[in-house]
Amino acid sequence: MEEVRDKVKQRAEEATRIIDEYKQRLAQIIEEEGEEIRREAEHESATIIARAHEEAERIRGEAEHESVTIIAGARQEVEEIRKEAEHESARYKTESKQRTEQIAAEFTEGVRRKAEEEVAAIIANSSELAKQIIKEAEDKASKQAKEKKEREAERIIGEAKEEATQEPVP
Repeated sequence: MEEVRDKVKQRAEEATRIIDEYKQRLAQIIEEEGEEIRREAEHESATIIARAHEEAERIRGEAEHESVTIIAGARQEVEEIRKEAEHESARYKTESKQRTEQIAAEFTEGVRRKAEEEVAAIIANSSELAKQIIKEAEDKASKQAKEKKEREAERIIGEAKEEATQEPVP
């Protein structure tokens, strides 16, 4: 029995040793697996971080390119707006000049018409006044001529009477 006991003990010790070996081996495997998982995680995280850096760089490049494109577009739009403003300004200047010239022409035409009307009125007035002066001059000249004729006729009659009253010379 002792032998059985020794065998049981031996087997129990062997089982304990096997269990301890299994525990050790299992702990070692778990540790190795943990280390492997940690290495894989580090590797994966490094890969993910590298991809993230690449993606960030790509996005930064795209953003930079896009900002250059946006700035170029904005500059072009500013240039177009400036050209349109210059065009509108030139058009406004032209329209203003034309309107000013039109107003000046209308004013000049109005002044010319008014001057012509005033000149026509002055000429008509002067013509009427000249007719009156001519008529008065003609009347005066006619009256003076008539008076002169009458005086001449009276003088001739007076001389004729005087001659008639004088004796005839034989």
